[in-house]
Amino acid sequence: MNEAELKNILEKIMINNPNSYPKDASSDLLKVTENELVDMGYKYKRVKRKYNKGYFLNIYDDENFLFKFVKGSYPNNSKLGWNICNDKLLTEKFLKKANIKTPDTKIFTEDEYGKALEHIRSDSNIKYVIKPTNLMQALGAFLDVTIENFETSWHDSIAIQKKYKRKQPKILVQNQISGLEVRISVIEGKVTTATLRGPAYIIGDGKNTIKELITKRNEERKLNPFLRTNLIKFNDELDYNLAYRNKDLNTVLNKDEYFILYPRTGIAHGRDMYEITHLINPNILHQAYEATLAIPGIHTAGVDIIIEDLDSHEGTVIEVNKTPALQLNYYPEYGVSQRPLSYIFKSLILEHKILNDTLLLENLSEEDYNIISTKYNFLFEKNKRLESFLLNLNDPSEHKNSHSELTSIGFKYLYHHGKMLEQFIGEQINIK
Repeated sequence: MNEAELKNILEKIMINNPNSYPKDASSDLLKVTENELVDMGYKYKRVKRKYNKGYFLNIYDDENFLFKFVKGSYPNNSKLGWNICNDKLLTEKFLKKANIKTPDTKIFTEDEYGKALEHIRSDSNIKYVIKPTNLMQALGAFLDVTIENFETSWHDSIAIQKKYKRKQPKILVQNQISGLEVRISVIEGKVTTATLRGPAYIIGDGKNTIKELITKRNEERKLNPFLRTNLIKFNDELDYNLAYRNKDLNTVLNKDEYFILYPRTGIAHGRDMYEITHLINPNILHQAYEATLAIPGIHTAGVDIIIEDLDSHEGTVIEVNKTPALQLNYYPEYGVSQRPLSYIFKSLILEHKILNDTLLLENLSEEDYNIISTKYNFLFEKNKRLESFLLNLNDPSEHKNSHSELTSIGFKYLYHHGKMLEQFIGEQINIK
């Protein structure tokens, strides 16, 4: 993304003033969860974790235990789904099996530098992304990698992995997909929101230096519960980015001049986030839904998609995140605040009652019926894909019984049958 593209996007997004939030609002996932449970009228108890710091929540309906909620772990995302999402090549395999557009990926160990270099040389007309396979927040990731800067990027990424005590560093190499990075949340089979991840930037006023503008921008970020924990940093990388464009912290930008401080959009680089669901083509949202269907054992996900621009009809899925930070959806700087945790607990509680024969479908409100019907349809489609994977079918639409009607018995069958299929697939691909 360049400054002209950024300006064009922001003009579409910033049609109103920035959202305002209570000063004491928390962006901690468990605290946001507790607020939602109180609002929904469900009891919970904090339980201290045995081997890690912090706590998890036991959730109750009156005095009846429902399930536990662990930070960063959504109950219906299974171990199989976690392991697939942690393996970039395996994720890519399932996405491509479902005909979902995704980059080509290669993974190399530290002693395979020569093989990696030959891979880069095989198509010198494109740019690559290299990054560790096991670090988060864009640590050790490098964009715009070519044959000219590959050696430096490789060794820097290896060094960062060793700094974070990764005993067997590995480098993931992908063809770089240029465009806008959008995180689409899929909650228990329902697409809920699309969030644009924008690079840290400032706008010149013809008076203040870049340093002063960053300080001012950080003061604005402190008003947002999520952004206040990820301020724009002053560091060597920023100095390098400025020097590369013949600027420094004392440079005064022209009035209304947009300037991107960090080209990457990682949390560590002070990225901005905007809710843009209404601006995204429905086909892009459906891609995220299909990507979530494609990964066995994943029911709630943050799907990262690169699109060329806001008018795009198709994107490229670059990641299916099994532990999306759903609290960010509560605090967009611009756009509509969402409540995905409320939806996920409504769905999980209805599911629990159906599985335990404590709920009659005919007694459901219209809202609850729509929630559980959405999950039922998701389970039905996911199971078709699980069975298609096992049977090596190319088109899930060829599967028999392409339509089914919601019943309690049918719901329980799909739920338990899906778990059985996940276990069997895990055994076949040696993931326990």
